[in-house]
Parts: sequence; C-alpha cells; structure tokens
Amino acid sequence: MSFDLFQLAANAQLFTSSGTFNVPAGVSLVYVSMIGGGGGGGGGGCADPTYTTSIKSAGGAGGGSGENCWRIPVPVTPSGSVTVTVGAGGAGGTGGITGSGVTIGTLGSPGGDSSFGDLAVAGGRGGSWGYVSSSSTQYYNGGHGGGATGCAESSTVSASNTTTNHQLRSTPDAFMDATRGGSQGGGTATGRDGGHGGGYPAAPVSYGASYYATGGSRSGNYGGGGGGASSPFGVGGAGGNYRVNGSAPASTHYGAGGGGGGASCDVCGLDAGDGAAGVAGFVIVEWG
Repeated sequence: MSFDLFQLAANAQLFTSSGTFNVPAGVSLVYVSMIGGGGGGGGGGCADPTYTTSIKSAGGAGGGSGENCWRIPVPVTPSGSVTVTVGAGGAGGTGGITGSGVTIGTLGSPGGDSSFGDLAVAGGRGGSWGYVSSSSTQYYNGGHGGGATGCAESSTVSASNTTTNHQLRSTPDAFMDATRGGSQGGGTATGRDGGHGGGYPAAPVSYGASYYATGGSRSGNYGGGGGGASSPFGVGGAGGNYRVNGSAPASTHYGAGGGGGGASCDVCGLDAGDGAAGVAGFVIVEWG
C-alpha cells in the first residue's frame, strides 16, 4: 500500500522539514498525521580467518521503521502557533575495517522523533552491529532493528478517539498497523544470508519483495546484511551482500529503515559494508 502525500485537501499543510504551524483564524481543532524517521542500518563485522579457521562475522541488522499515526484530533488555539518537528532518518553504522584484526561494525543511529506540539511519534531504532565470533560452536547474528507502533498521546488527546495502539480507524486509508523491525544479518559455520526486513503491514515473506526489503547474500562464514523495515510509504533498504554496503530506501519511502552492511574478513582486502541511512518522516496537518 502507499499514500500520495501530495493529494492533499485545500485545508491541509505538509511538513517535510521542521517548522511552525500557524493556526488559521477560527480553527480550534486540527487532525494530525505523521511518521518518525527510519533507523539506520548497522555496519557489518570484519573477521580475521588467520586468527582461527572457525571465525565468522555477521552482517549488520536493518534499521527499524518510524512510528506513525493517522488523523489524530488535536485542539489548537485560533490564530496561535504550534511547533512542528520532522524526524530525520538515522545514519548508518560503519562496517569493520580490514587490517585491524577482528573488528565489529557500529550501531546504526535511531531515526528522529516527529511531533506536533505535545503529540509525538518515535523514530525507528538503529540496526545493531555485525558481530564477530571466534568460537567453533557459537554463532553471532546481527540483531533486529526495531519497528515502532502507534502514536504517543498528549494530555489533550482523548483515549476514546484512538484504538489500543493509538491509531485512528475513521479514515478510508486506516492501514497504519505496527511495523516490525528490520531482520537480522547472519554469520554461521556455513554463513547466512541477511534476513528480510519487516514488511508493512506485518507482511510475511510469502507476500513477495514488494512488501519487504531483501537481505544481503553471504559468502562462506561471512553473512549478508539485514533488510531495513518498511513503512506504509514503501519498502526499507536492502541489506548489503558480503562486503557490500546496505542500500538506502527511496527518498519517498518516508520513515523506512536503512539496510545493514554485509560482513567481510580481514584478509579479503575490503572493509565490511556500512549500514545505510533511514528516510526522514513527515507531518501533515488538516483542518476545516
């Protein structure tokens, strides 16, 4: 599913960057829709196979999607103003570096929160780093990037106006279910491909790649990066293959998470892949 942000009613304002909403005269209630920024993917790990032949490294996890809400009623003061914050996409983590022995990747940064006054939605969590294991029996996978749910209530928003996950269901486009986090990269004795990113809305793998971001491909003991979590506006970034950076989602896939970087090894001559940045969120205000 997708929603054309630019087919807005005349009495609506779209914010793709932070600013101030100037309340029109005579308006005392507005309806707010928004999504937080997507989390960045984690960097892949870099193993040194000369240290032990059983060493393995995992790809970084995909970043989580931002929280979202739809047409939440918010009382405002006529002719007043309200501060609007649009969450930025989280930066991707850095992959492990060759020539440094065994190095793990770094975490992806979380996406920024979006808010309208006291009403706020959280950004997606950053994907965890790709770990490295020197054990013949212990395998490390890149952890999950977090997908967020619902919309935080301010003191001025009545719980009777929202469902249990704080998402309004009174519009034709009420498909704002919780989005799962980005899936894990892998590193086992035979290597693992990166996991698929979380689909939207909670789409299983059988739905096909139009609903989720694919994970990266492994090579031997070195895992692919995990796909970033999708948002209602498009899929997350694909995970990087072995030694390849994760991919960033399209700029119009608001709130989607970045892909995790693929793993590498110290003697391969290439650093592990970096995670990709998530996509910024937005805020829409409607009235009348």
